[in-house]
Amino acid sequence: MIGVNIGKLFNPSVQAGIGGGNKNYALQFDGSQNYAKINTLSSNLGTSAISFGGWFNIQANQPQSFPHFIALGNFDNGCIYFNTSAVKVSIKFTNIGGSTYDFGVDFTPYIGVRTHIVGVYNGAKISIYINGSEATFQNATGSITWSSDQCLVLGASDDNGGFSGAFAKEIVDEPFVYNTALTSTQINNIISTKTYPAGCLVRWMLNEGTGTSASDATGNGNTGTLVGSPLPAWVAGL
Repeated sequence: MIGVNIGKLFNPSVQAGIGGGNKNYALQFDGSQNYAKINTLSSNLGTSAISFGGWFNIQANQPQSFPHFIALGNFDNGCIYFNTSAVKVSIKFTNIGGSTYDFGVDFTPYIGVRTHIVGVYNGAKISIYINGSEATFQNATGSITWSSDQCLVLGASDDNGGFSGAFAKEIVDEPFVYNTALTSTQINNIISTKTYPAGCLVRWMLNEGTGTSASDATGNGNTGTLVGSPLPAWVAGL
């Protein structure tokens, strides 16, 4: 169907929910072979601005050195990941205005804790927001050059459709992507009142609690698919 984005959840599991994000269910990834993905988004990712993130509980003792929490394009082109040796949550874009940006902030206080993380590019800077506060930023200008593989992946990175590494040991709830730059006020409204601004490209509420797909709350048809053996687990919401 034209304009509909179908994705897949790779290696999830199932339990009942606990609160923070949607208070119902979330997805738990084991850091080895499971992830969730939509292969092709219904609309192209923004080139002048982008916002992506959600609720995360990042586990200690990650099996891999650079586990990806959430990724948008081929490999590291638009991702939030964990630098385990430096204990930093980091953001990376491989091509904004012809330059690569890769930086992060200490994540020690948040290991094993429900945390809201958002990456934002607004045409002037790249920011990481943690629990509604801008934790770090770098100035950046120019257009984002995305790979042809424009997708949304949780719990792993996308490498031209392959998922051979960067698997994350984490719980994720209410991930989203905007082709606009969310403000601090908008991010805090999402956290405090679950008020999402109009124009969201994809948002998985993850309220299903069972099955191998994640429906898109935006109406854009960007359904996600769970993939892996074992699949990611449905657990209590964050």
